Amino acid sequence: MNHKTAEKIIMFFIGFLAIAAVGKILCLRTDPPAIRVSDSEYYSAKEITVAVSGEVKNSGTYKVAAGTSLHELLYLAGGIKDDADPESVDPDSILYEDCSINVGKLSDYELKAKKALQKPNVNNKCNINTASATELAMLDKIGEKTAEDIVRYRQEHGSFQAIEDIKKVKGIGEKTYASIKDFITVE
Repeated sequence: MNHKTAEKIIMFFIGFLAIAAVGKILCLRTDPPAIRVSDSEYYSAKEITVAVSGEVKNSGTYKVAAGTSLHELLYLAGGIKDDADPESVDPDSILYEDCSINVGKLSDYELKAKKALQKPNVNNKCNINTASATELAMLDKIGEKTAEDIVRYRQEHGSFQAIEDIKKVKGIGEKTYASIKDFITVE
């Protein structure tokens, strides 16, 4: 993976996380959901039963006023979990009697990328002493197996003292080192 591809992946996930953060903020509001009152008989006193499951903090069955939005139901259910896929549901949808909502989960790849992006890195370099295998695999010419070998080497031999020490890991030669040396650090 070259530097530009890595930048594109990082920018995609930053955008995704921004959308997810907005969704999470909407689910964490502190005021209770308003009961909607309308002139129509349907909305005036009708209560409906709905179920919510999946990646919510308190799944279960809830009785809510007719006309309640999914956003309000998610608020009642304690919000969505950190590994929830905010795009698996439409928070603006209006609930109906006996509906069942299942909030999906992010894939393992999306979760790993989200966690990697949450770790601040002031110099935009990958710290080979603290990076996870997922973060290391984002480096050019470093696949999942080599990334796991780097982590294993670090666990068995301790921290790298200099970036050149990464060449001690099986599978990392001069060519691979040359392509990653400007993007790694030991500090």
